Amino acid sequence: MKSSLQEIDILVRKAIAREKKSPTISAAEAQVIENFRFRIVVGVIIEDTAAKAAKLEEYKTNRRNKILAYCSDSDALIKRLDELDITPCAMMPRRAWERICKESNLLQLVPSYYGRFGISTRIARSFEEEAKSYFKALHRVLVITIGCLSSVAMSFHGSKLWHATAIGIMVALIIQAIVFCRYWWYSENGEWVPGITNLIKPLVRKKVKNFTMQPWPYIVKILFPGGGSIAGNCKTHVTFVIPPAPENIKEVLYKARSFSLCVAMMPEAISFLEPLEDVLLQGSGSQGPGDMDTLLKRVEEEESRQEKNTRGQIIYIEHGSAIALLAQFGDFPLEKETIERILRSDALI
Repeated sequence: MKSSLQEIDILVRKAIAREKKSPTISAAEAQVIENFRFRIVVGVIIEDTAAKAAKLEEYKTNRRNKILAYCSDSDALIKRLDELDITPCAMMPRRAWERICKESNLLQLVPSYYGRFGISTRIARSFEEEAKSYFKALHRVLVITIGCLSSVAMSFHGSKLWHATAIGIMVALIIQAIVFCRYWWYSENGEWVPGITNLIKPLVRKKVKNFTMQPWPYIVKILFPGGGSIAGNCKTHVTFVIPPAPENIKEVLYKARSFSLCVAMMPEAISFLEPLEDVLLQGSGSQGPGDMDTLLKRVEEEESRQEKNTRGQIIYIEHGSAIALLAQFGDFPLEKETIERILRSDALI
């Protein structure tokens, strides 16, 4: 059974109220508490109920403090939103939301200022390293072969046919080695000379093309390791193509534009403006505004090509340990049973 954001909000409120009265103890904490039950005194094992009770109370106090911290963050965020005339659809602890996204196969994405998302190009770099290793091994085989053929040529010095054949092969291989070395050799610090890219580019391009033909959920998993966009000093950004949101959601997003908005999406709902093969091969991308005309055209194409129930998104804001879910459009795999199970566990907070 699917669950709406309003239903989630009710479930979270009930879970928080329950935790305030009776904090949940995790299985790991319960094991630690059980270990405090016994004490060894002069070699005799005795039961120490006082130590066990004290440890239990310590964990419950820590849990209550986390609940209070969440309530404080939640109230502060609700106050800021209220000043902008925004009513969140649901409030939720950050840890619970991350767990729900993980089990529901939702990606948590944080866009840059211009609305682009950082992706990992590690797969392309691995293809490049693999190609370099291939040419390195090929070069070694070439050198060994030349040495062997030189020895063969010397050993058959009495046979003109063998001698001529060996010398001819040796000369041909030397020429090939010179051609390879024209593009590839080592510098003193062990770095590759840029000229080798002329040799490995076709191989890397082929591997990248094969990668882009894999199932889309698998590709998205590789591009967004850890279930989210790459933050920090990421050099490679892509522009998402997302069909227009309903007018009421656009109004909410405009009011909340001063916040750092995040989005949760299904892998199937993700589409890039830039050709993925070009992005991976370039290994870097601009972080500035893109071609708006091209983006608008692609948005129209995606809207007509994709069914709206496969383009689900949840827009949310993070503040400390609290999450404010602002808007949802499209269909989502948020199962009520999964949410209830998580909210009943120690993963709530």
